Amino acid sequence: METDFEIVAYDKLPERLQLAKDAGAKVAGSVAEAATGADVVIQLTMSDDIPDVLLGEQGALAVVKPGAIVVVTSTTTPQMLNRVIEAAPAGVEVVDAPIVGGVRYAREKSVTFLLGGSEQVASKLDPVLSVMGIIRYVGKSGNGVAYKLITNVAIMAAEAGLREALDLADELDMDYELSLDLMSVGPMAAVVSRTRHQQPASAASLRRGRRHPALGGQRSRACPADLRGRAGTPVGGRACQGGLRSRLRRPDAQDDGPQQLIDHQNR
Repeated sequence: METDFEIVAYDKLPERLQLAKDAGAKVAGSVAEAATGADVVIQLTMSDDIPDVLLGEQGALAVVKPGAIVVVTSTTTPQMLNRVIEAAPAGVEVVDAPIVGGVRYAREKSVTFLLGGSEQVASKLDPVLSVMGIIRYVGKSGNGVAYKLITNVAIMAAEAGLREALDLADELDMDYELSLDLMSVGPMAAVVSRTRHQQPASAASLRRGRRHPALGGQRSRACPADLRGRAGTPVGGRACQGGLRSRLRRPDAQDDGPQQLIDHQNR
Protein backbone atom coordinates (compact mmCIF):
# COMPACT_ATOMS: atom_id res chain seq x y z
CA MET A 1 0.00 0.00 0.00
CA GLU A 2 2.01 2.92 -1.33
CA THR A 3 0.74 6.07 0.38
CA ASP A 4 1.89 8.70 2.82
CA PHE A 5 -1.43 8.57 4.67
CA GLU A 6 -1.95 6.64 7.87
CA ILE A 7 -4.68 4.11 7.15
CA VAL A 8 -6.77 2.51 9.88
CA ALA A 9 -9.04 -0.26 8.63
CA TYR A 10 -11.92 -2.26 10.02
CA ASP A 11 -13.85 -5.18 8.56
CA LYS A 12 -16.16 -7.60 10.32
CA LEU A 13 -14.46 -10.48 8.49
CA PRO A 14 -11.08 -11.30 10.14
CA GLU A 15 -9.55 -12.58 6.90
CA ARG A 16 -10.19 -9.28 5.14
CA LEU A 17 -8.83 -7.34 8.08
CA GLN A 18 -5.69 -9.46 7.95
CA LEU A 19 -5.29 -8.61 4.26
CA ALA A 20 -5.45 -4.92 5.14
CA LYS A 21 -2.85 -5.42 7.84
CA ASP A 22 -0.58 -7.32 5.47
CA ALA A 23 -0.86 -4.40 3.06
CA GLY A 24 0.40 -1.99 5.68
CA ALA A 25 -2.75 -0.64 7.32
CA LYS A 26 -3.33 -0.41 11.03
CA VAL A 27 -6.36 -2.42 12.12
CA ALA A 28 -9.15 -1.40 14.47
CA GLY A 29 -11.50 -3.47 16.59
CA SER A 30 -14.64 -1.62 15.52
CA VAL A 31 -15.99 0.94 13.06
CA ALA A 32 -15.97 3.59 15.77
CA GLU A 33 -12.34 2.92 16.61
CA ALA A 34 -11.34 3.18 12.96
CA ALA A 35 -13.23 6.46 12.48
CA THR A 36 -12.08 8.17 15.68
CA GLY A 37 -9.73 11.03 14.86
CA ALA A 38 -9.82 10.40 11.10
CA ASP A 39 -9.67 13.30 8.65
CA VAL A 40 -11.34 11.19 5.96
CA VAL A 41 -13.67 8.22 6.56
CA ILE A 42 -14.21 6.02 3.50
CA GLN A 43 -17.13 3.60 3.66
CA LEU A 44 -16.51 0.59 1.39
CA THR A 45 -19.48 -1.69 2.02
CA MET A 46 -22.68 -2.80 0.34
CA SER A 47 -25.62 -0.41 0.55
CA ASP A 48 -27.44 -2.60 3.08
CA ASP A 49 -24.51 -2.22 5.49
CA ILE A 50 -24.54 1.58 5.52
CA PRO A 51 -26.79 1.89 8.60
CA ASP A 52 -24.48 -0.34 10.67
CA VAL A 53 -21.29 1.30 9.42
CA LEU A 54 -22.24 4.97 9.48
CA LEU A 55 -25.41 5.41 11.51
CA GLY A 56 -26.37 4.60 15.09
CA GLU A 57 -24.45 4.66 18.35
CA GLN A 58 -21.67 2.40 17.03
CA GLY A 59 -21.44 4.00 13.60
CA ALA A 60 -18.70 6.24 12.28
CA LEU A 61 -20.85 9.38 12.44
CA ALA A 62 -21.16 8.99 16.20
CA VAL A 63 -17.43 9.57 16.72
CA VAL A 64 -16.14 11.41 13.65
CA LYS A 65 -14.50 14.74 14.44
CA PRO A 66 -15.62 18.17 13.17
CA GLY A 67 -14.00 19.02 9.86
CA ALA A 68 -13.81 15.40 8.73
CA ILE A 69 -15.07 14.20 5.36
CA VAL A 70 -17.18 11.04 5.11
CA VAL A 71 -17.13 9.34 1.69
CA VAL A 72 -20.05 7.06 0.75
CA THR A 73 -18.84 4.74 -2.02
CA SER A 74 -21.77 2.31 -2.19
CA THR A 75 -24.15 1.94 -5.08
CA THR A 76 -27.10 3.12 -3.04
CA THR A 77 -30.33 5.12 -3.23
CA PRO A 78 -30.74 8.90 -2.91
CA GLN A 79 -32.87 8.20 0.16
CA MET A 80 -30.08 6.32 1.92
CA LEU A 81 -27.57 9.03 1.06
CA ASN A 82 -29.91 11.66 2.50
CA ARG A 83 -30.17 9.65 5.74
CA VAL A 84 -26.40 9.78 6.09
CA ILE A 85 -26.24 13.49 5.29
CA GLU A 86 -28.98 14.29 7.81
CA ALA A 87 -27.27 12.22 10.52
CA ALA A 88 -23.88 13.88 10.05
CA PRO A 89 -22.80 16.14 12.95
CA ALA A 90 -22.25 19.83 12.37
CA GLY A 91 -18.96 20.50 10.61
CA VAL A 92 -18.79 17.03 9.00
CA GLU A 93 -19.03 16.89 5.21
CA VAL A 94 -20.66 13.88 3.53
CA VAL A 95 -19.95 13.23 -0.15
CA ASP A 96 -21.15 10.45 -2.42
CA ALA A 97 -18.52 8.75 -4.55
CA PRO A 98 -19.88 5.43 -5.85
CA ILE A 99 -17.27 3.20 -7.45
CA VAL A 100 -17.28 2.15 -11.09
CA GLY A 101 -15.16 -0.96 -11.61
CA GLY A 102 -14.94 -4.31 -9.89
CA VAL A 103 -12.35 -6.24 -7.93
CA ARG A 104 -9.89 -6.43 -10.81
CA TYR A 105 -9.90 -2.64 -11.19
CA ALA A 106 -9.47 -2.20 -7.46
CA ARG A 107 -6.40 -4.43 -7.51
CA GLU A 108 -5.02 -2.39 -10.37
CA LYS A 109 -5.86 0.88 -8.55
CA SER A 110 -7.93 1.97 -11.52
CA VAL A 111 -11.50 2.23 -10.21
CA THR A 112 -13.42 5.43 -10.92
CA PHE A 113 -15.11 7.41 -8.15
CA LEU A 114 -18.20 9.34 -9.28
CA LEU A 115 -17.89 12.16 -6.78
CA GLY A 116 -20.84 14.36 -5.91
CA GLY A 117 -20.31 17.32 -3.59
CA SER A 118 -18.62 20.69 -3.49
CA GLU A 119 -15.59 21.28 -5.70
CA GLN A 120 -13.65 22.37 -2.63
CA VAL A 121 -14.19 19.03 -0.91
CA ALA A 122 -13.46 17.18 -4.15
CA SER A 123 -10.11 18.95 -4.30
CA LYS A 124 -9.30 17.88 -0.74
CA LEU A 125 -10.17 14.26 -1.53
CA ASP A 126 -8.14 14.05 -4.73
CA PRO A 127 -4.83 13.02 -3.11
CA VAL A 128 -6.67 10.45 -0.95
CA LEU A 129 -8.91 8.74 -3.50
CA SER A 130 -6.34 8.93 -6.29
CA VAL A 131 -4.35 6.29 -4.38
CA MET A 132 -7.11 3.84 -5.35
CA GLY A 133 -8.18 5.17 -8.72
CA ILE A 134 -9.57 8.14 -10.62
CA ILE A 135 -11.96 10.83 -9.40
CA ARG A 136 -14.64 11.91 -11.85
CA TYR A 137 -16.31 15.00 -10.42
CA VAL A 138 -20.00 14.93 -11.39
CA GLY A 139 -21.39 17.98 -9.64
CA LYS A 140 -23.50 18.58 -6.57
CA SER A 141 -24.16 16.20 -3.70
CA GLY A 142 -26.27 13.25 -4.79
CA ASN A 143 -25.12 13.32 -8.40
CA GLY A 144 -22.63 10.51 -7.82
CA VAL A 145 -25.37 8.16 -6.61
CA ALA A 146 -27.65 9.18 -9.48
CA TYR A 147 -25.03 8.70 -12.19
CA LYS A 148 -24.02 5.31 -10.77
CA LEU A 149 -27.60 4.10 -11.05
CA ILE A 150 -27.64 5.36 -14.64
CA THR A 151 -24.48 3.40 -15.48
CA ASN A 152 -26.04 0.31 -13.90
CA VAL A 153 -28.97 0.59 -16.33
CA ALA A 154 -26.49 0.58 -19.23
CA ILE A 155 -24.74 -2.51 -17.84
CA MET A 156 -28.03 -4.34 -17.35
CA ALA A 157 -29.11 -3.52 -20.91
CA ALA A 158 -25.78 -4.76 -22.29
CA GLU A 159 -26.01 -8.01 -20.31
CA ALA A 160 -29.60 -8.51 -21.51
CA GLY A 161 -28.31 -8.09 -25.07
CA LEU A 162 -25.63 -10.69 -24.41
CA ARG A 163 -28.27 -13.16 -23.32
CA GLU A 164 -30.31 -12.48 -26.46
CA ALA A 165 -27.21 -13.16 -28.54
CA LEU A 166 -26.73 -16.48 -26.74
CA ASP A 167 -30.38 -17.29 -27.46
CA LEU A 168 -29.57 -16.88 -31.14
CA ALA A 169 -26.49 -19.09 -30.78
CA ASP A 170 -28.76 -21.73 -29.27
CA GLU A 171 -31.31 -21.48 -32.09
CA LEU A 172 -28.55 -21.82 -34.69
CA ASP A 173 -26.89 -24.77 -32.91
CA MET A 174 -23.73 -22.77 -32.34
CA ASP A 175 -21.22 -23.18 -29.51
CA TYR A 176 -21.61 -20.93 -26.45
CA GLU A 177 -17.93 -20.60 -25.61
CA LEU A 178 -16.93 -19.75 -29.18
CA SER A 179 -19.77 -17.22 -29.37
CA LEU A 180 -18.53 -15.54 -26.19
CA ASP A 181 -14.94 -15.57 -27.48
CA LEU A 182 -15.98 -13.87 -30.71
CA MET A 183 -18.02 -11.24 -28.88
CA SER A 184 -15.08 -10.55 -26.60
CA VAL A 185 -12.97 -9.18 -29.48
CA GLY A 186 -15.42 -6.34 -30.13
CA PRO A 187 -17.13 -3.58 -28.14
CA MET A 188 -18.88 -6.19 -25.96
CA ALA A 189 -15.54 -7.34 -24.51
CA ALA A 190 -16.08 -5.71 -21.12
CA VAL A 191 -19.59 -7.17 -20.78
CA VAL A 192 -18.42 -10.68 -21.70
CA SER A 193 -15.52 -10.40 -19.26
CA ARG A 194 -17.82 -9.23 -16.46
CA THR A 195 -20.27 -12.06 -17.10
CA ARG A 196 -17.57 -14.72 -17.12
CA HIS A 197 -15.83 -13.21 -14.08
CA GLN A 198 -18.99 -13.42 -11.94
CA GLN A 199 -18.85 -17.22 -11.96
CA PRO A 200 -16.18 -18.80 -14.18
CA ALA A 201 -17.29 -21.87 -16.06
CA SER A 202 -15.55 -24.68 -17.84
CA ALA A 203 -15.81 -25.08 -21.58
CA ALA A 204 -18.26 -27.92 -21.09
CA SER A 205 -20.61 -25.88 -18.91
CA LEU A 206 -20.76 -23.12 -21.54
CA ARG A 207 -22.24 -25.48 -24.10
CA ARG A 208 -25.96 -26.00 -24.24
CA GLY A 209 -27.24 -29.55 -24.42
CA ARG A 210 -27.71 -30.63 -28.02
CA ARG A 211 -30.56 -32.92 -29.01
CA HIS A 212 -30.64 -35.51 -26.27
CA PRO A 213 -32.19 -38.96 -27.00
CA ALA A 214 -33.71 -39.11 -23.52
CA LEU A 215 -35.65 -35.94 -24.31
CA GLY A 216 -37.10 -37.31 -27.52
CA GLY A 217 -34.80 -35.28 -29.68
CA GLN A 218 -35.61 -32.05 -27.83
CA ARG A 219 -32.90 -29.70 -26.61
CA SER A 220 -31.97 -30.21 -22.98
CA ARG A 221 -31.78 -26.41 -22.57
CA ALA A 222 -29.16 -26.70 -19.87
CA CYS A 223 -28.01 -23.20 -18.89
CA PRO A 224 -24.36 -22.14 -18.56
CA ALA A 225 -23.28 -21.81 -14.95
CA ASP A 226 -21.77 -18.36 -15.41
CA LEU A 227 -25.11 -16.93 -16.58
CA ARG A 228 -27.09 -17.91 -13.49
CA GLY A 229 -28.99 -15.40 -11.40
CA ARG A 230 -28.41 -14.51 -7.76
CA ALA A 231 -30.20 -17.52 -6.31
CA GLY A 232 -28.94 -19.94 -8.94
CA THR A 233 -31.88 -19.19 -11.24
CA PRO A 234 -30.83 -19.99 -14.80
CA VAL A 235 -30.55 -17.04 -17.17
CA GLY A 236 -30.02 -16.96 -20.93
CA GLY A 237 -31.73 -19.22 -23.46
CA ARG A 238 -35.41 -19.29 -24.29
CA ALA A 239 -36.08 -21.96 -21.66
CA CYS A 240 -34.01 -20.09 -19.06
CA GLN A 241 -36.12 -17.05 -18.30
CA GLY A 242 -35.04 -16.41 -14.69
CA GLY A 243 -32.62 -13.85 -13.28
CA LEU A 244 -31.94 -10.57 -15.05
CA ARG A 245 -34.11 -11.07 -18.12
CA SER A 246 -37.25 -11.91 -16.15
CA ARG A 247 -36.56 -9.09 -13.71
CA LEU A 248 -36.39 -6.66 -16.62
CA ARG A 249 -39.59 -7.95 -18.17
CA ARG A 250 -41.85 -8.91 -15.27
CA PRO A 251 -45.00 -6.72 -14.84
CA ASP A 252 -43.97 -5.26 -11.48
CA ALA A 253 -40.38 -4.47 -12.53
CA GLN A 254 -41.10 -0.75 -12.80
CA ASP A 255 -41.89 -0.63 -9.07
CA ASP A 256 -38.42 -1.75 -8.00
CA GLY A 257 -36.79 1.60 -8.79
CA PRO A 258 -33.18 2.19 -7.69
CA GLN A 259 -33.21 -0.86 -5.39
CA GLN A 260 -33.37 -3.24 -8.38
CA LEU A 261 -30.28 -1.56 -9.84
CA ILE A 262 -28.48 -1.88 -6.51
CA ASP A 263 -29.41 -5.57 -6.22
CA HIS A 264 -28.01 -6.10 -9.71
CA GLN A 265 -24.78 -4.36 -8.74
CA ASN A 266 -24.40 -6.49 -5.59
CA ARG A 267 -25.26 -9.91 -7.01
